[in-house]
Amino acid sequence: MLTGKQSDPIVSKFDWYRATVPAHHGLLLDRLTSAIGNHTLDQGKGRFNYHERTSICIDGEAVVNVLHGGPNGHPNVESSGDNAPLLAGFLREAWPDHRVTRADVAIDMVGPDLFNSMVRLIGKFADSYRLNCTSVINRDPTKGDTYYLGSRSSAVFIRCYEKGKQLQHAACPGRSLGWDHWVRLELESKPLKPFRLEAAKLEPAEYWGLAAWTRELVKEAVAMDVKPLQMRPQRVADHERAMRFLASQYGPTLLRHLDRCGGDEAEFAADLLARVRGDGEYADDTPRIAEFTPGSGWRRAAG
Repeated sequence: MLTGKQSDPIVSKFDWYRATVPAHHGLLLDRLTSAIGNHTLDQGKGRFNYHERTSICIDGEAVVNVLHGGPNGHPNVESSGDNAPLLAGFLREAWPDHRVTRADVAIDMVGPDLFNSMVRLIGKFADSYRLNCTSVINRDPTKGDTYYLGSRSSAVFIRCYEKGKQLQHAACPGRSLGWDHWVRLELESKPLKPFRLEAAKLEPAEYWGLAAWTRELVKEAVAMDVKPLQMRPQRVADHERAMRFLASQYGPTLLRHLDRCGGDEAEFAADLLARVRGDGEYADDTPRIAEFTPGSGWRRAAG
């Protein structure tokens, strides 16, 4: 754990939330505008292969963008900043089966020399995991610097920047509001397609478990332990696949046979094994198994 941070509990929060929603875009907009209240709508050209964009605005600023129309089918909705947790909560209640296509998770920290400590940690991980590391260093130190770790095109990507300085410069250039030591560590995640439905159930902190190196990074940075997550479906072993087929195809027959055995599982198992092995009274009932020999086609087994 790095030194120089505040003693307050470390909190992960959504800073960006984008998801595909299984609903007509008109219904999605109706529900969103009802939840948001006083608003205006702004329409424009879509992106990500969507034809149209409808933004829900408050005081002229977009708080939620809805992409719709075109070959993608279901609409895509996104929000960022302080509105991202609100959108995530809304979707998880209204459409729990939405699919997350991007979720950014932020951790805010405060402490003298904290940013330099984070830069050293990022350099260490870049070397250990052979990750790309880039930076944006402002010539004006009051604007704050940013470091990036990983590839923007991958499923996980890290930003670490001087959040306080950036906000100070935007609010009142050249003046300090006492936010100089405010540092943000941010994970940008784009869940793989098979994992997007599962991602809609994750708490913000759990997203740090999407990759081994992000899990270790947040552990070293803020002493946060998160469980590893597997975005790619596990390959089923051939034996397990065969057993699943057996249960699916012959399960009802086997259960009926269990009933014929009076529900006695030991008798059922013994009888089944005797049939498979051709023991005792089933010695002459062993089926001839079809075999395949390359180059000779199908043939019956000898016996």
